Amino acid sequence: MILDASALLAFLLAEPGQDRVAEALLGDATMTTVNFAKVATKYVLRGAKAQAKALVERVPVTLVSVDQDLHCGPR
Repeated sequence: MILDASALLAFLLAEPGQDRVAEALLGDATMTTVNFAKVATKYVLRGAKAQAKALVERVPVTLVSVDQDLHCGPR
């Protein structure tokens, strides 16, 4: 499943939809580096720079650059 910034934030902040994101993270979740940067930026803007740096190791998601072809299933 391809996640966007709002989905990962819902999981991290225990917001509605977090269960669905948790299932994706246990599977093969993918996220672009741009969307991941949006999540990290939210942390930094709230004064949580150390937590932002730890996200890369803490969150089990495959990061892909925006120039790679993302597939959501059969075409």
